[in-house]
Amino acid sequence: MTSVDETRGITEEYWATLHEDRKLCWDLFSQATAFVAALFVLKTGVLFVDIVIGIFTAFTPRLIVRSQRALSKHSKGVRTRLSDAMVVLSAGGTLAIGLLYYGLAVIQATASTYASEVKPAQQHDAVVALMYTVIFLFACISAPVIAWRRMMLGDLFFRTPKRAFTRLFIDRAFVARQFETFAMFEITIQLAGYAYATVCANLMNLYLHLFRIA
Repeated sequence: MTSVDETRGITEEYWATLHEDRKLCWDLFSQATAFVAALFVLKTGVLFVDIVIGIFTAFTPRLIVRSQRALSKHSKGVRTRLSDAMVVLSAGGTLAIGLLYYGLAVIQATASTYASEVKPAQQHDAVVALMYTVIFLFACISAPVIAWRRMMLGDLFFRTPKRAFTRLFIDRAFVARQFETFAMFEITIQLAGYAYATVCANLMNLYLHLFRIA
C-alpha cells in the first residue's frame, strides 16, 4: 500500500510534474469551464442573495483547487488553517442546504396546522382561541427542535459530511497521481460548486415565493 504524505495536497504530486505551459493551458481550460458553468447557474433576482451565493460558491471551490496544488509549500500553521477551512466550508455548505430544506418542511407543517386547527378555533370564544394560539406558538418553537434532534438531522447534514471531508482534505483518503484523477478532482470540485449554487437559488426562490404569497 502506498503511503500518503499528509503535508502534500491531493493534486500536488501530479501538478508538480506538469510543465508551466501545461499548467497555463489547464488553468485556461478551468477558467473556461467555470465561465460556461456560471452561465447556467440559476439566479433568484434578489441582488444581495445572488451575491452571497455567488461569493460562497466561487470562493470555496477556488480555495480547494488552489490549495491542493501546493499545500506542502505553506507553513504548518497555514496548512492546518487551510485544511480546517476547507472542511468547515464544505460541511457548512451541506448544513445550509439541509437547513433550507428543513425550513420548507417546517413552514409547510406550520401552515397546515394553522389552517386545520388554529384558524377554525378562532371562530369560538376568545378563551378557546387564545388557548389554541398559545399552544400553536409554543409548538412552532419546540416541535422543529424536537424533530431535528429525534431524526438526528445534525448528523445527516453536518457531522457525517464533516467526517467525509476530513478524510478527504486532512487524512488524504484520495490522492491524484494521474491526469485522469487530477482532472476528475478539479472539474468535480468546480462543477459541484455551481450545482450547489443552483440548488441554493432554487430553494431561495421557493422562500421568496412563499413570502410574496404571505
